[in-house]
Amino acid sequence: MTSPPCRPDARRAGAARQRGVVLIVALIALVLLMIGGVALVRSMDTSQLLAGNLAFKRDLVNRGEAGIGQAIGLLNAGALATEAARQASSGASNYSAQVLASTPAGIPSCWSTTPRSPPPA
Repeated sequence: MTSPPCRPDARRAGAARQRGVVLIVALIALVLLMIGGVALVRSMDTSQLLAGNLAFKRDLVNRGEAGIGQAIGLLNAGALATEAARQASSGASNYSAQVLASTPAGIPSCWSTTPRSPPPA
């Protein structure tokens, strides 16, 4: 048996259908690429925020350690090295020899957020 000869019109119809399928596949691929791009942009934005927060935290720790070092230096060899200097207030060193009233947790009352009653007259 021999197969019937192929008609040129049948070949063109099959090719046209295939072009439609390729278009759908290309659109699906583009949508997937777009979703991946949006996810990448959001991930980079979040990473930059986290890196900024970590740098800010590290800077705060460094500044705190520098302040503690400066305070220890003042207590050991600076303006507050002697016991007499520690007993007297020193505005130049931003030091007050007066003990502040504090809450039971040890937080000075002047830093408390609760309203205080006025001092007695």
